[in-house]
Amino acid sequence: MEYSFKAPVKLKYQQTRGFYVPERLTWKEIQEKYPDQWVGLVNIKWKNDSNIESAIVKYIDKSKDELLMMQIKDEIFSCYTTPDNVFQLGTMGYS
Repeated sequence: MEYSFKAPVKLKYQQTRGFYVPERLTWKEIQEKYPDQWVGLVNIKWKNDSNIESAIVKYIDKSKDELLMMQIKDEIFSCYTTPDNVFQLGTMGYS
């Protein structure tokens, strides 16, 4: 299953044959590159119904609340990059 959005990506691009394409990262790479922070993801490929296989990171500079509003508008999927076995306070709606 792939979850796609129409909005342009504003982060790192790779140049391919004169065109710029967004960088796709695995979930582990996202966690390593952007540790312990909220990220806004687009073009998500899922391993199953609840685990991200890979995605394009669109936002790393937004607050949890900003990302949540974009997710409600179906622009991105927001998540925290803490490893799966660690619970981040605030994921249940607390600041």
